[in-house]
Amino acid sequence: MYDVSKMAKLKYSIIKGSVQKRDTQAENLSKVFYRNFVKKISGDRISLSSLKDVFIKTVPEKVGISFLSMGKNESDYDGFMSTMIRGKNKKICGYQVYLPTDECGKNLKVENANVLFHEVRHVFDSLVHPKSIRRQNYISPDLQAFYDNTIYVSEKIKIGEMKAKIEGITKGLSTEEKIDFLQFCKNELSTEINAFTNEKLYSKLRKTFKNLKLKTKRFDDVEYFHLKDRLKLIKKILKYELSLARAENKKLYG
Repeated sequence: MYDVSKMAKLKYSIIKGSVQKRDTQAENLSKVFYRNFVKKISGDRISLSSLKDVFIKTVPEKVGISFLSMGKNESDYDGFMSTMIRGKNKKICGYQVYLPTDECGKNLKVENANVLFHEVRHVFDSLVHPKSIRRQNYISPDLQAFYDNTIYVSEKIKIGEMKAKIEGITKGLSTEEKIDFLQFCKNELSTEINAFTNEKLYSKLRKTFKNLKLKTKRFDDVEYFHLKDRLKLIKKILKYELSLARAENKKLYG
């Protein structure tokens, strides 16, 4: 797994505690980011450089961050977050947030702020859960594609059918590889639930800036994609695989 530099995580003294406590920290960072973002709005768009200023003002430590235009990718995605990987040792040293921009490619239209709220929550989750972002860069392309196409976006698949497909794709993997993949799926689904939930800040934005032409979208993707049911299934399978691994270790080492 890639190492995570101090520019891509918060100090342990800040984030130490349970998973729930760390999630709360990420949620609080999202709320502070929103408040700082609102203060910067003076029209129907905000520059990418201003978004960086908002981010820097939000986080308690120096973090590697870039806000970039989706450019030609805009027809395929609303936005996405990626990691900055540098050096011979391939250290994760920050994050890049790609957003839909205006014609000049330098400004985010405020009407697309829901995409911003979604992607920055991924960044905040990564800052408080550095182990998760390490695992994300370790998964094979085949398993990544399986997660993308079957576990995450396949809205019509039944939970029982998904379970069978997971068992099929992991059949030839070692116990360690299975656990790594299931942990990856758990982390990814968890942060997607958080990010989609964070989009609801847009409704608050709509009430604050009634003079701007903002979307009337309903933010119910968590329910629409049944993400919580999928996460529950992954946790159940992971728990079973961990119990098998512990039993095997007990046999070997007593």
